Amino acid sequence: MHKTDTGLYQLTHESRFRIGVSLTKTRLTLVAFKRVVRLDGLVLTELAALTEPIMEGPPDAGVPKSFQKGFAIEDPGSPGAVLAYCSHLAFELTDLQGADEIVDYSRFEIPIDVEGLLATWDNRLITSRWDKNEYGQRNRAKRGSAIACYVWMPIATGSFADTRIILPFAGAFGIGDTPDPIVLNEGTQLSDTRNYLGYYWHVVTPSDLTIVPDGWVEIPLHLAENADGSPLAQVTRLKIEPLSGYVPHARVVTGADGQALIRACALGLHPGETLSLKINTDHYTSVGRVDVAVV
Repeated sequence: MHKTDTGLYQLTHESRFRIGVSLTKTRLTLVAFKRVVRLDGLVLTELAALTEPIMEGPPDAGVPKSFQKGFAIEDPGSPGAVLAYCSHLAFELTDLQGADEIVDYSRFEIPIDVEGLLATWDNRLITSRWDKNEYGQRNRAKRGSAIACYVWMPIATGSFADTRIILPFAGAFGIGDTPDPIVLNEGTQLSDTRNYLGYYWHVVTPSDLTIVPDGWVEIPLHLAENADGSPLAQVTRLKIEPLSGYVPHARVVTGADGQALIRACALGLHPGETLSLKINTDHYTSVGRVDVAVV
């Protein structure tokens, strides 16, 4: 991945919520605050005193918590303004070692409701096609919730350093040793449902291969960046889905150079037909396709 495709960013969507963020190699901690006009019984405390037990506490598989209710801090970006604590959660990559949710070609979302309660993170790209597109947004609208954080993970390396993290609300701020997120201007903002795939990748295959009926062919492939088509040197597992013809191996693993071979057979196909294979990731369909003319 390109270095510019990774990092911690915020958009400029105004909201009554502010999100504090702590980021390490394997742990992302979010703390939701709500702007308030006055304390009204809230206890004003220092940001460090409030967040230290949060960052040191167990992630508990991303279960949201709200054990600091009743406390408030001064807004780090607006001296004199007050932010009331609402909730927090931690997203720890090492919690799910061996599970199939943290995989290549992932996009994680962390919702927040109208009361400022964060919800457990969810990988939108391992659900159904309906969920991937419209249902998630419509369901959030029905529940009155929004997204507090996106984590775009083209390759699951086990490190948040290789992801692009977007905080949609303006005024997000770093806590602990985490610097404030970089602000994306209007011209560089990407929407929830479009353009994010520019940070992901696809599979490139030859377009001029031919095969004889019942014959075999080796199809070379390589990974390429969606943004500019440049080669992506990365190990990943691909799922091969025959639309016509036969493949002996339904899984292919690329080498460290991002390249691999597919062995396929034009089994039962006649001249003039096409051997067609769709290439998927573990949970995302159609990152590539190859059509081989039967002659």
